[in-house]
Amino acid sequence: MGWEEFARLVVFTGHASETTNNPFDSSLDCGACAGNPGGPNARVLAAICNDPDVQAELRDRGFDVPEDTVFLAAEHNTTTDEVTLYDGDVPASHQSDLEQLRDDLERAQTRAAAERTEATDAEGVRETERRAADWAETRPEWGLAGNASFVVGPRELTADEDLDGRTFLHSYDWRTDADGDALEAIMTGPLVVTQWINNQYYFATVDNAVYGSGSKVTQNPVGNVGVYQGNGGDLMTGLPLQSLYADADTPHHQPLRLSAVIHAPVDRVNDVLGSHDQLTQLLDNGWIQLTVVDPEQDHAALHYQGDLEWAPIRGERETVEPAPVSSTAAD
Repeated sequence: MGWEEFARLVVFTGHASETTNNPFDSSLDCGACAGNPGGPNARVLAAICNDPDVQAELRDRGFDVPEDTVFLAAEHNTTTDEVTLYDGDVPASHQSDLEQLRDDLERAQTRAAAERTEATDAEGVRETERRAADWAETRPEWGLAGNASFVVGPRELTADEDLDGRTFLHSYDWRTDADGDALEAIMTGPLVVTQWINNQYYFATVDNAVYGSGSKVTQNPVGNVGVYQGNGGDLMTGLPLQSLYADADTPHHQPLRLSAVIHAPVDRVNDVLGSHDQLTQLLDNGWIQLTVVDPEQDHAALHYQGDLEWAPIRGERETVEPAPVSSTAAD
């Protein structure tokens, strides 16, 4: 990831959803944790990184973790935007840092909730808490609806951009990855996972009867494996309409195939693609649209054409209105 500087407090944050009476609650938790909350994984990672033997080994490998750096875990409630800190092992020497962090997280929750609910600061938090506890609420949160793209690179690339919550962001600095191992791990791991998520929402939107599960209002859960519509029929395991539509006629999720942007030398990206057929299949069959911003070519933007060939992107693209949601005009 190109991580070279360490703060006094470093927080690993898992995520979880809070919802009531919702057979789809696992779809709002962490997919990498098999549909479970991510806090436990964060706590394990923080404990590993606080281990003196681990830190000594990291320093031997060139990662100079300062003596005053403390790792702690947290869990982000994505329904209310509250962040719970697991801070029982933070020493007294870092209490002022911890209190500042608490204040910052509280302000972030207030602003994020207000933005998402289009309400005032105080009303936004109350509204998200109401949604989490309301048994009749069919949209406690939107989850990953709206996802459309994945950006791999230093955060300054997108720091001034409003991405409207539609982009997965993965920090990466090509200058600290001379052998390309980190890039290979990102492209064969997170890039593939974001395409899975993108496909999940894509197909549930364009053909909900086959790949979704219809309206929550008329569903009946079947154990922990799926739902029926009404009192029987086929078992349905995909996303419900309420996770995809703002109302009966207005889609909230626009079904677009994943667009990925990687900030790295194009030759390095080609090396990874040439070694992994599963990646080139996704690209050559149009499931991922890939653009590389090459820092060794004056940050030229190169678009993948197929068969490991690239073409420069020239000029501004014409703005196109979203197509109607249907199986024939979805991407």
